[in-house]
Amino acid sequence: MQKIRTLLLPFSFVYGWILWLRNALYNRGILKSVSPSIKTIAIGNISLGGTGKTPHIEYILTLLAHKNLAVLSRGYGRKSNGTLNVNAESSTLEAGDEPLQIARKFPNAKVVVDGNRLRGIAYIQKHYPETELILLDDALQHRKLKAGLNILLTTIDQPFTKDYYLPSGNLRDHKIRAKDADIIVVTKCPKNLHITQVEYLKSKLSKYSKKVIFDHINYKNISALTDGGVKSIKDYSKVFLITGIAKPDFFRKKAIAQFNVVKHFDFRDHYQFKEADVERFRNFIGSFAPGEIAALTTEKDAMRLLDFNKTSNQSQMPLFYWEIGIDFGDFKMDFDNLIIDYAERT
Repeated sequence: MQKIRTLLLPFSFVYGWILWLRNALYNRGILKSVSPSIKTIAIGNISLGGTGKTPHIEYILTLLAHKNLAVLSRGYGRKSNGTLNVNAESSTLEAGDEPLQIARKFPNAKVVVDGNRLRGIAYIQKHYPETELILLDDALQHRKLKAGLNILLTTIDQPFTKDYYLPSGNLRDHKIRAKDADIIVVTKCPKNLHITQVEYLKSKLSKYSKKVIFDHINYKNISALTDGGVKSIKDYSKVFLITGIAKPDFFRKKAIAQFNVVKHFDFRDHYQFKEADVERFRNFIGSFAPGEIAALTTEKDAMRLLDFNKTSNQSQMPLFYWEIGIDFGDFKMDFDNLIIDYAERT
């Protein structure tokens, strides 16, 4: 793998130069960015997925629950086009998995998908004029739009400062874009992150943003998507995993630490499960004694398995999903105050 990355480095240099030129044209005003008339918070990254955008959006939705909020997303993986309202009855084919997850958990928030962010904002303002603030999912690379507050996410195991541009690395935008971040959040940290590591990372990231904050993933409830007549995953002696996310290692390690994991079915990010896949899962369960094994998946993957829940055969498949949240620990007050101060600003 390292040899392949080395061979691809010349292409990465070219890609990085193109990104630099694009950003320079925007920074010098040759290409124009539009500032919406409504308050907007962009949550995103400059690398490929797996930094935890959705749980951070959900955290802010909870923090600002007293506000009239909307979420605007591209709706990655959806088969529909244009602008679409998303609700709890939508499908992932229409909306994408992450917007559907948000719509199901936050029924009071307006959730809209549109690949054209400016058009999506205009749609929200026209159809939901009571909206006070829009959360923009994965919008940092959309230079046509200038958000009111930019939050850049980067993982502790692969910070953007140590990464390379595509195709040899995972960076999809230039590192100078990080200078536009009002807040940089280092995600997926261990709970016992040592102060020396905090100070080291702050020293590397503070040249991009004055506000550098750290958080970790909090694994919360495990709920049944289909329970096979059993209410708790703990009633099964064995578990197998189903994932279709960008970086499943963290989930897998957490599951192995708590359950007797015997197999992991791993698919690409946003993979749309097919009936043949579900039949494969059923057959695997059938190779064990009744009530011996259950499937465990992520909350995002569960959204893409929902449609199969409507069939009679699927009800025989015990399937659980693990909800996650964000814990800022000692940085909670700092992050909350930054978000609230912007939201309440007149």
